[in-house]
Formats: sequence, structure tokens, C-alpha cells
Amino acid sequence: DNEYDIRVTIPEQLRRQRQVLENLPVTNRMKDLFVLKQFADIEESSGPTQKQRYNCQPSVTITANTNIPIGNVARDFMRKIKETNLPPDIHIEPGGDVRVMKEAFRDLGTALAMAVILVYLVMAAQFESWVEPFIIMGALPLAVIGILFGLLLFGKTINIFSLLGVVILTGIGVNNGILIINFAKTLIEQGKESLNAIVEASSIRFRPILMTTFTTIAAMIPLAFGTGKAAALKSPMGVTVVSGAFSAMVLTLFLIPLLYYLYTRRKMRR
Repeated sequence: DNEYDIRVTIPEQLRRQRQVLENLPVTNRMKDLFVLKQFADIEESSGPTQKQRYNCQPSVTITANTNIPIGNVARDFMRKIKETNLPPDIHIEPGGDVRVMKEAFRDLGTALAMAVILVYLVMAAQFESWVEPFIIMGALPLAVIGILFGLLLFGKTINIFSLLGVVILTGIGVNNGILIINFAKTLIEQGKESLNAIVEASSIRFRPILMTTFTTIAAMIPLAFGTGKAAALKSPMGVTVVSGAFSAMVLTLFLIPLLYYLYTRRKMRR
């Protein structure tokens, strides 16, 4: 009562003999027996060993392993493809690590946007103002200057780990501005003139800013200068945090107090 599938094949030494192939038995639906040469011509040619389909369409998969950044490989490959002027009915769809990289960049972009929004909402609730958080978050574009310079100096690329470092800096980069603006706002509320209050706040908070920034930088230095395969992948994150935190600190000490002074002076004129 059991059925078993039995596969019969030609011995390997006979598979290349034309006469054997031409006389292979074939049956139709009516159980009539024929030999292959009665309805087919056998020719030697080259062709794919198997047929692949992607979304119900015939496809060819091209794979490669490389030690250089995947983004550079994908960019160069697509440039070469465009130069070949492929027919319009051929569509190129990236996959594998390239697709994973694109999805990771998209998810990190979403995470970065959410981090910026949440940081802004928290500061808006603490300062009870919609404008002052914008002044404090002016440190984030300043950090980008240092990030790009640091990646260029260390020969690193913008990848998943460097973008992860940018997400980390979203919270770290505003700390210095909060220290200055919050103390200056307290001095202004106590009756001091805005310029004197901002100068005094910047000078008094200078030491805490140095302490918080350099502790962050010191913690990331081993990761930035790490060696080995694992460290080579994660070092862009360390470089991003170190260079971004340093540039944000240096520029925040000058730009954030200036922006806040202009804001308070305009507010007093109203």
C-alpha cells in the first residue's frame, strides 16, 4: 500500500554519447512510448545550469565578496551598469548586504529624527519655551563639522556605526548648551543684565563643560583607536563621538552664548 518514487538515471560514462541520448524513452499522456530523437534535435551549446526567478520574472543573481566598503562597491557597480546601456526590459535590484545596508540607513535615519524630536520636546518642557531649545540644539550642526573632519582625518567612511555615533551625540551634544543657557537664564531672572549674565554663566560653566566633554571623549578613545577586525568595524562610531563632542564643545562655548544673547536682546525689545 506504499508508493515510492524511483529515479532512473543514465550511467555517467554514457551521458556524453549522442546515440544513447537520442534513444532515451519518453511517454506522453496516452502512455505511448517514443524515443527522444523522434521529436527533438540534440545540439551541443552553453546555457544556465538552472533557471532562477524573482517576483515571477526570470532573473540572474550576481554575487561577490569584497574587503572594501559595500557602499563603494554598489556605487561603482551601478555606474558601470549605466554605462553599458542595458535594454529597458532589464531591471537591476540590489540584494544581500546592499539591501541590508539601505534598510539599516533608513532605520537609523528614523531613529535620528525621533531622537532629535524627543530631545527638543524634553527641553521645551523644561525651559517652558519653544525657541530656547532651538538655540541649544544649534550644537548639533556644529558637531557635524567635527564628525566630517574626524572621519576624513582617520580615513573612515559614513556607515552604520558612524551614524549610530551621530544618534548618540544627539543627546550628548546638547548638554553643554543646557549648562550655559540654564544658568544664564537663572541669573537673568535674578535681575542681572543679559550680556553680563551670559558671560558669567559661560565662564562659571566652562569647567563642568570641559569635564563632561573630556570624560566622554576619554571613554570613546579606545574604541576609536581600536585594532582588529571587530574594532575596524566599530571604530567609526568612536571617531564620530570623539570628533563630534570636541567640535560641539569648542564651538558651543562661542556660538550658543551669542545666539542666546541675541535672543534675549530681541525679547527685551518686544
